[in-house]
Amino acid sequence: MGFLVAHILFVVGFALALRRAQTRGYDFFLMTGTNYATGLVIGVVWLAVAGTATVDAPTVLLGIVQGARFSLAVVAIYLLLVRTGVGITFVLLRMSVIVPTVASIVWFNERPDPPTLIGIALLLAALPLLTRSGRSEDAQLRVWWYWPVVIGTLAVTGAGLIAAKAFVEVAPIENLPLYATSTFAAATAIALATYVMRRRIQPAPRPAVDDSMSLGFGRGFFREPLALGVVTGVVNMGQLVLILFALRDVPGTIVFPAQSAGSALLTIAAGYLLWHERHSRGTLAGAGLAAAGLVLVSI
Repeated sequence: MGFLVAHILFVVGFALALRRAQTRGYDFFLMTGTNYATGLVIGVVWLAVAGTATVDAPTVLLGIVQGARFSLAVVAIYLLLVRTGVGITFVLLRMSVIVPTVASIVWFNERPDPPTLIGIALLLAALPLLTRSGRSEDAQLRVWWYWPVVIGTLAVTGAGLIAAKAFVEVAPIENLPLYATSTFAAATAIALATYVMRRRIQPAPRPAVDDSMSLGFGRGFFREPLALGVVTGVVNMGQLVLILFALRDVPGTIVFPAQSAGSALLTIAAGYLLWHERHSRGTLAGAGLAAAGLVLVSI
């Protein structure tokens, strides 16, 4: 269980780093792109040191799925952070545990017990409460794309959870450096394309950021996103490795709901303490339903 607890803490750290980049008005996609590039560098060095010479196609494919999940989810996270804050955004993200649970039922003919069915029902009931209201005054955040982003985020993140479980099931643990490198190679490639198109998603940096960037590294507004990206890349690699070790030792039916509930609730608490995020009673009720649902799914 130590790997699982450490993974949860790393996930929370990643969430808080993204929230800081968004609230400070940094170039969000510069920071996240640096994060994935850092992970790629770590993966390449790890691969070289491990001396893994054989390219295993399933390992590479599953890594690509995981990497696509990383980069695509970051775009959704940015859009959701502005509307709902870090706490509720990551509750929504963690609710993607529905996807591998339903996949196990449909694809592997696993019969869910009554607590699991009740848990899934609570998660579905929590979804409209968690997304019922936005805190931003920007009218552009109340357009047609919100629900597609929420549903797409659940699907993409769920696919990443399935890829992690599939890697543990079909590939030897010795392929972990190759899996990690494939993950961050795919994530970096997509992040590069996202960075090029970021002005369609992200407003231009605040004047203070532009002024500091014109001075090179004068006031740190350019330096900190890069430094934050490097640190986050190390954390991101850590959380990926830790969940794979956790899945090796603990059943996925325990790992996925536990990491979902634990990271989501800790992130809500951190959002409240660090950014004074406030939510309506309905939204908090949705968070409570989601937490109860995640616990029941893990029983």
